[in-house]
Amino acid sequence: MATRSSFLLLSSHCSTESSAATEDIQRTKGDTIKSLDERILELVDEAKKHACLNYGWRLNLYDSEDKESGYPFVHLKIYWNEKENQKVIDYVNKLFFDDVDIKYSDLAIFTNNYNAGDCHNAVCSLMENSQVTEWLLKESIGKVFSDFDEDFEILAKSGLKLEHKGKYSCIGRIKEKSDEKIRIKIENDGYFIPNKIREISSKRFYEWYAGQERFEILDDDSEDFWYCRDSVIETIKKYRANPKLFLEDYPLLGQILGA
Repeated sequence: MATRSSFLLLSSHCSTESSAATEDIQRTKGDTIKSLDERILELVDEAKKHACLNYGWRLNLYDSEDKESGYPFVHLKIYWNEKENQKVIDYVNKLFFDDVDIKYSDLAIFTNNYNAGDCHNAVCSLMENSQVTEWLLKESIGKVFSDFDEDFEILAKSGLKLEHKGKYSCIGRIKEKSDEKIRIKIENDGYFIPNKIREISSKRFYEWYAGQERFEILDDDSEDFWYCRDSVIETIKKYRANPKLFLEDYPLLGQILGA
C-alpha cells in the first residue's frame, strides 16, 4: 500500500475546516448531489497544490575539497511559501509539461505512492533538476534547509552558517542516555534524538555560493523523468479517469470523505 504522506498534507489542510465546510464538499452548485468521483477529484485537486509546496526541491552540492570521505556531497532542500508557489509551478510546467494536459502538480501528489512506482520515480527525478534549483536560488525564492549535522558543519567551516529556528527533523540518532531538550523515549532502546533543521534564505545562500569555488551544484537534467514521462502521463490519466484508485492508495482520503 502507498504511504499516506501526500494526503496527510491534504488532511492537515482539510481537518481544520468546520463540519459545515465538509458538508459543502459533498454538494454541487444547486440541488444536485456530487458523485463520489467528483468529490475525490475535488480534494485531489486541492491537495496537489500543497504537494508542490510541501515537498520542495533538492539542492545537491559537490564538494571539490573532500578527498577522503568517499562521498563528497552535501544534500539540502529548498522550500518556498504559498505566495511563491504558483510562480514555481508555472516555471516547472513551462520546462517539463508545456505540451501536455498533465502538469507538475498532478505528478507531485504521487510522491511516495509506490503503487504508482513510475510516478514516484519520475517526481523524485524531477525534483533533482539542477536548472530549476539554480533558478530558485537566482530568483531568491524560498529558503534553503539542512537536516544533517554533518552537512551543516561542512558549510559552516566554509563560511556559510545556517540558523536553527526551532524546527526538528524526522532524521536523527539513537542514544542510550540523553539530556537533550528534544528527545523521544524508545521502549527498551534509549532515546531518539532528532536532528536540528537549519535554514538560510535562498538569496543569502546564492550570494555565498556565487562568491566561492569549493562547492558546485550537481548537474542533473532529470533523465529518469524524461525516460518515463509518457508512461507517467498515462498513469495519471488512468487515476483521474477512475478516481476510486486514489481511495485504494490513500485510505486517509476515504476517511476524509466518509467513503
